[in-house]
Amino acid sequence: MGAASYIVAAAIGTPLTGWLAGRFGRRQVFLVSVAGFTVTSISCAISTSLVEMVAVRLLQGLFDAALVPLSQATMLDINPPPKSMPRRWPCGAWA
Repeated sequence: MGAASYIVAAAIGTPLTGWLAGRFGRRQVFLVSVAGFTVTSISCAISTSLVEMVAVRLLQGLFDAALVPLSQATMLDINPPPKSMPRRWPCGAWA
């Protein structure tokens, strides 16, 4: 049940990442996501009931939704491809 709430929350939050990054800035959204994911991970570890665990996993999925797209976008910004290589090489290295 906790895994399902995490996946659903991540699927709902991922499309919002672009809008949030455009509105508040990529760095700010990334930092809030990392902090929120860390806090919810700790909360998950100390949860005492199934209901609490599912709720915290839902929040964890929302915070995690922005981490992958923003980390890939940042990686592409700081690693411009050489002229002889296609732009997809950093994503292959990240994967």
